[in-house]
Amino acid sequence: MSKKFFVIVLPLLFLGCKENAPPEPPPYVRSIELEALDASCTEVWLKITLTQATTDSVVLTRNGQTLQTLRLTTADSILIDEGLLPNRSYLYKAYRLSGASVTDSSKAVQVTTMDTTSHNFTWQIDTLGDGGGSVLYDVAIINDTLAYAVGEIMVRDSVGNWINPPYNIAKWNGQRWELIRRLHDCRLYYPSCGPGYMLYAPARSIFAFGPNDIWVAVGTAQHWDGVRWTEHAGILGVGDANKIWGTSSSDLYFVGNNGFIAHYDGTSWRRIESGTRQYLQDVWGIVNQQSGERTVLCAASHPLGYGEKKILSINQSNNVDTLPWPSQRVVMSVWISKPSTFYTCGGGVFRRSIDQQWKEIAGANVIPTLTEKVRGTTDNDFFVAGDFGVVAHFNGVSFKLYPEASAARVYKSLDFKGNQMVAVGYTSSRGIVVRGMRN
Repeated sequence: MSKKFFVIVLPLLFLGCKENAPPEPPPYVRSIELEALDASCTEVWLKITLTQATTDSVVLTRNGQTLQTLRLTTADSILIDEGLLPNRSYLYKAYRLSGASVTDSSKAVQVTTMDTTSHNFTWQIDTLGDGGGSVLYDVAIINDTLAYAVGEIMVRDSVGNWINPPYNIAKWNGQRWELIRRLHDCRLYYPSCGPGYMLYAPARSIFAFGPNDIWVAVGTAQHWDGVRWTEHAGILGVGDANKIWGTSSSDLYFVGNNGFIAHYDGTSWRRIESGTRQYLQDVWGIVNQQSGERTVLCAASHPLGYGEKKILSINQSNNVDTLPWPSQRVVMSVWISKPSTFYTCGGGVFRRSIDQQWKEIAGANVIPTLTEKVRGTTDNDFFVAGDFGVVAHFNGVSFKLYPEASAARVYKSLDFKGNQMVAVGYTSSRGIVVRGMRN
């Protein structure tokens, strides 16, 4: 039988509490246990377990001071202590009371909050294409000197004529951008096409496991192995996928418009019924290293707010469930920092943690517009980017906006690895790339 949980939020005013903790009880077998589940820069998640049913009160203390006296109605309860300071150690203990007398206590648990990360980035901006509606849809950082951006890049030749077909991939080698054109074989989807008949399409998304293991949605699903490109016919729609995520080239998800989800297992493709015909804007997942279970989320929403707004969860059997999304704001992107913690952006930046409740992150109101992508490394180090050239970094406590990086009309996507962030989009009919390096 699954255990029930409820959440008690401990407010900031507890920081100044001066009440002394209850006296220690005599030693015997404990009927109350305290466990630290997680910590951010300003919050600690704790679980209290009562091994014997009771209607007695429970007192929780921090650093010897009483935080709150509560009555717990379940065997396991999750509590959140908020308003803490970054990079500080706190000592927690729980006591059981019968009336005013202490009958039992937990062992003390020490928790250290996360430190903040640096907001200090320097920025370089590049434009790709000579106009004509050039746009970049997605980006993948491989390492400090290798990255790929994909989209549609219109370039003129030496006499001013448009080169046709356009380019759809740009490779950053640490010094400059190299433009690449990938076509796809018409016969993979339409057998009636003549031999050698190749089609052009903008590249919609990219996902990379390494320099020699890269996937791109460009008319078809195409894979680079370091030597050659290989086309996969897959399922009609794969080549227009908005985003790609996977654990390996034998476990890949492609998502797109009209509720499109496809999975590739290294041998064959399978269409997954999503239960919606909405735009699937993003997909991201994570594997729990302890249990081996995989969590995959999709963002379903129209950028203008039309229709339903959903967060989909693809389970281990590749069936799709819907997570509660009570805010009903536009949700354009999903990112998972660890198995218990999910993030979204769009009409606000939200987090869902151990308590399984979506909450808007404090300070996100400094971001004035729709954000289209969230990606990061840890809970105290992630970026969001979006409309009107917004680029913002969260360091665990606050968001910082970068006006010097706001050259785009819209940033469609971003990637963030180590101390390097790259965002792509468009401005004035040109593709734009902003690259940030942490000082």
